[in-house]
Amino acid sequence: MIRRFYPTSGSWFAASAIAALLIGMTGCASIKPTAVVTTPTGIVASAVAGKTLPTVVLQSGLGDGKDSWNAVFPAIAARHQVFAYDRLALPNAHK
Repeated sequence: MIRRFYPTSGSWFAASAIAALLIGMTGCASIKPTAVVTTPTGIVASAVAGKTLPTVVLQSGLGDGKDSWNAVFPAIAARHQVFAYDRLALPNAHK
């Protein structure tokens, strides 16, 4: 039996659409930190919003911080608790 895979069906399509949406969305506003922690090696800022569990943790990469999620942060916070943070090595991470 030959099984055909149609990329427009099922969860694969949904996951691809969400990934494309997240990659394509950029915003110019920044996420206001709700906590700023000073450590011996630097300053770390984080933001938490929303109250409904489960908590969604947004982790950036490629030298980006929490602001790389500013386009989707409010939408996720409307349905779940969401947490985003700046990595320690980022300059101006606490702003």
